[in-house]
Amino acid sequence: MRKLLLLGLAGLVLGCSPKSVVDPSASRIRIFYNNDLNAYLAPCGCRVSPIGGMDRRWNAMKAYPDESRVLVDAGNFLFKSAQSTDYLAPQWYEQAVGVVEAYNLLHADAVAIGETEFALGVQKFQEIAKQAKFPFISANVYWKGTSKLFLRDSVMIERYGKKIGIFGLFLPSLKLPPELEAKDPVSHAQAMVKKLRAQGADMVIALSHQGYDEDVKLANAVSGIDLLVGASSQSLLQKPDVENDTLLVQLSNQGQVLGMVEYEAKTLPKQRTNFVVAELDGQFNDGPPGLANPMKTVLAVTNLRMTEANKKLDEKIWAAHEGKADGFQTFLSCRDCHNKQAAFQENKRHAAAFLTLLAKKQENNLDCVKCHSVGMGAPGGFTNLNNAFFDAQGKAIPFAKLKDLAHPEPGTDYRANPAAIKPHVARWISSLEKAGVKKAFVSVQCENCHGPRPGHPFDNQLAGTGKVNANLCLQCHTKEQMPAWYDHAGKLDSQALAGAVKAVACPR
Repeated sequence: MRKLLLLGLAGLVLGCSPKSVVDPSASRIRIFYNNDLNAYLAPCGCRVSPIGGMDRRWNAMKAYPDESRVLVDAGNFLFKSAQSTDYLAPQWYEQAVGVVEAYNLLHADAVAIGETEFALGVQKFQEIAKQAKFPFISANVYWKGTSKLFLRDSVMIERYGKKIGIFGLFLPSLKLPPELEAKDPVSHAQAMVKKLRAQGADMVIALSHQGYDEDVKLANAVSGIDLLVGASSQSLLQKPDVENDTLLVQLSNQGQVLGMVEYEAKTLPKQRTNFVVAELDGQFNDGPPGLANPMKTVLAVTNLRMTEANKKLDEKIWAAHEGKADGFQTFLSCRDCHNKQAAFQENKRHAAAFLTLLAKKQENNLDCVKCHSVGMGAPGGFTNLNNAFFDAQGKAIPFAKLKDLAHPEPGTDYRANPAAIKPHVARWISSLEKAGVKKAFVSVQCENCHGPRPGHPFDNQLAGTGKVNANLCLQCHTKEQMPAWYDHAGKLDSQALAGAVKAVACPR
């Protein structure tokens, strides 16, 4: 995707710098839009050049006058998926609170709901929503079996004397908690357009959590919607579509991209003066001079809350499992016999996976840890760093007590400096052994590929250990984390996957 796309009255212009999109004119209204944020306050560090992040979004938006901005979101905002696990729930709650705080600071105007908003249930959603200074909206989601709306249906805002009505929609076939139901979007959209126009709206915006195909149908079925911000299908529209005089826009996910439509205020919404789709990359690392970016503080505080929440949960899990981990050998045992294979793997980035988290100070982020370790949340596995290391007697050693482990320098990047992998991994293993660690679940290792082998080599579980199902790689190497494996449409490149598997396959 190009770094920046501008669409103005003169047509399509490519290759401009971010600064060129800034127009100091106080007579223009800029509608920033987002969808499928999935609780990403910061970009995933797995990519070579991570894109996204609330700090960059703040920098980009602050380049425009505060009074000219509108911020809307079409949903899948609070959580990464529609269902959480017990061990991730405390962390996810704190992440959701963090993204709400970030949107409060961005002065968001409205957020529609998506199916992932209910990953922790209706009650938790309501708790989190109370902390928002902006409304969550939906015009067609009701308490089941009633005529009572679950949320307010719309909001009316004003910029430069112009009224903008915003309403939300939800696709009925998407999953909702049993207490809720979604009714016909088309009839509700028609009613909302009529209602908002009657209230004096100069412009009507629909936040449609339905997917691109349904958005096209809706726009053609309902007249009077000026701008439709889509979600769910994550269809990155690098230029807006127009259906029945309705402008359709939508971004990808994880907050990786900035979207903005600009209008002349006097003639809103007749005269569109600009359209921006920009990757939130290093070009947005710096904000306007003299303005302190508050998002780094939000991220730091959220990380502290997540760490504390995970510690509290671990005390309960610890009591239930008595600190035992019987399902995996882990690489410290494997390397005792498989010397040749260990020497090969300890020169690969997989072996430095946990060191990468330490370098980026993400070791307490369980969403990251699960793909930089083996057995997280699995029977006989571990739940967090308090039960990820064990001594020879099978007693857990909390990570906080392993004071002398060899950490990499902050910011170490093993993609950029692969020569550092082997010495750093060797130093790390040596420090584990000196600390009396005999089992360590961290980093990607043998049993990620071959499955848990708790009784190996005395249980006759030898058959199939040399065969690796390449699909296992795709559990973590998604199109977001490993874009080089996928084409522009998101389809897996099987040759790229096969080549990657071959590159990490152990010698026999």
